Amino acid sequence: MTYFNFIRNQHRTKFANSILEEWLSPREAMHFLQLGQTSIYALMKSKEIERIKFGGKTFISVKSCEELIKRLQAFNGEVSK
Repeated sequence: MTYFNFIRNQHRTKFANSILEEWLSPREAMHFLQLGQTSIYALMKSKEIERIKFGGKTFISVKSCEELIKRLQAFNGEVSK
């Protein structure tokens, strides 16, 4: 089990895991993207990663995080050529 999955399973119930598989808390996104809190909130503010708010909780789309990684890989590929 990876560290990321360990953290995720430690803080969520089975029911929440099944519903929120596609959404991360900001802390989980920090681990997933290996970024700090300031960077995560800057990405949310600039709308480079999708977020939703439910009550006082914020959730970040796993899909948008993966798309960010792909965009960065494509950009780095273009720069290194």
